[in-house]
Amino acid sequence: MNRKPKKLMFFIQNPPSNPALKRFVKYAQSKKKDGDTVLTKREKYLLQKFELFTYREEFKEKIELLRKKYQIPIDGFKNFDNAFIWVQQFNEKSLTEYESQLSKLHKHFYIDRRWLELVEYWLVIGSIDIYDIIPAPVKIEYFDDQFTGKPEMFLRIYPDTQQKDLVNSWDMIEKYQGLEPIKTDRATPQSEFKNIRSQTRSNIIRKENTKDR
Repeated sequence: MNRKPKKLMFFIQNPPSNPALKRFVKYAQSKKKDGDTVLTKREKYLLQKFELFTYREEFKEKIELLRKKYQIPIDGFKNFDNAFIWVQQFNEKSLTEYESQLSKLHKHFYIDRRWLELVEYWLVIGSIDIYDIIPAPVKIEYFDDQFTGKPEMFLRIYPDTQQKDLVNSWDMIEKYQGLEPIKTDRATPQSEFKNIRSQTRSNIIRKENTKDR
């Protein structure tokens, strides 16, 4: 547990295999651009929904126990740099246990996995001052058809997905309907679709601004 911590740039140039560290690299990159982030009405709603959930007594108790177990300050690190040092100290065994504890927390409260990053950020940092990890209400995915092997596009929706979420995302859905994913990146063609979220957000913000005029 006494490894010398590395800077963010090192992990950007050398992507880690450690899933927790990979998420924290994402958090660090997200925080750099959050100053220019304009939240959509839907994202504001989801953020408020999660914030209310953090006030539940049982949830607060579980978070307190996990912070004590993993030597996280009682109110979270607050300073992201300290949290980034903390997450680098996991070895293979402790990382497996930590990931298992996160999974148990989600199962106990029936929290969908798409909220994992926001829950973890609250656990470790003690705030929700990060916006790029707010779960999207609609997700575009590609999977190979089990008979033809041809990639097919799927829309993943959630219990809180509303009709207007599909309407607001429709321009992007139409754009990617006819796009053939890169064959070497079959199941999750991130190289093709990594900007879907940001482009969809821009489209929704533009529509909201138009309505407000």
